[in-house]
Amino acid sequence: YDGSAAVSYNYQSDHLPTDDITLHLNVAFADKHIDENKDVTLTVINITGTDAANYNLVTPSLNTTATISPITLTVSGAVAADKTYDGNHNAVISGAILQGVLSGDDVTLTNSTSGLFSQKESGHDLIVTTIMSLSGPDSGNYLLQQPELNTADIQPKQLTVTGAVVQDKTYDGTPAAII
Repeated sequence: YDGSAAVSYNYQSDHLPTDDITLHLNVAFADKHIDENKDVTLTVINITGTDAANYNLVTPSLNTTATISPITLTVSGAVAADKTYDGNHNAVISGAILQGVLSGDDVTLTNSTSGLFSQKESGHDLIVTTIMSLSGPDSGNYLLQQPELNTADIQPKQLTVTGAVVQDKTYDGTPAAII
């Protein structure tokens, strides 16, 4: 995929090798979008050169297909943030920048701020994966390589006891108290 319907091609003609002629051809796909076995059309525009008048150009029949393959895009700058234990796998990602979109194409990176920790329990150096995707009219011409993120921590949640009231007691020789 290069953002155009143009086709790279080679051709041969049966003109005399000493003659000065140039064939001007247009070989193209019907559209710029990726697909397999797409029809390719040939249009002869003209023939030029000092010996062009010695030739009658016959437009050949071109019955061929070719494939336009997608481009793989990457993401740079994505960083997973540490968090405090909250009972789920959800991770927050920041700084994700989509790389490699061709000029003029409309492609957007989505889900760029969400990820998943490898576990929901607290821990250090946990693997975080992303669920980023592409959207936009030209997104079908691309594949997305998920970024490799830094590891991040899930810190234990600090518990605070409130409302505790100690009851008075009669001396019993122990340090135990009733709350």
